[in-house]
Amino acid sequence: WQGFLRALLLQLRNPKIMVFFGSIFLSLLPQNPPTWVQVAVLAIVAFNEFAWYALLSLLFSGGPARTFYRRAKVWLDRVMGGVLAMLGVRLVLSN
Repeated sequence: WQGFLRALLLQLRNPKIMVFFGSIFLSLLPQNPPTWVQVAVLAIVAFNEFAWYALLSLLFSGGPARTFYRRAKVWLDRVMGGVLAMLGVRLVLSN
């Protein structure tokens, strides 16, 4: 439960999630949706988030996945850092 609560607090403090879903809601929902639509949308989002992160937890908490990640972590971090750096340079140079 401690790990679950830490992950829940992390997710709730993540502003990217709120911006992402807020932009979807603003573009797809009518301006004043009925209460049942608001409740249904929030329930769907909550279920979707829970199911996705539960699946990830189950897949990546197993021994083989953890062993692979421990071995590949340094290179994964370097490659992703390089990709993000190149995207940043591209963004700076595009203006």
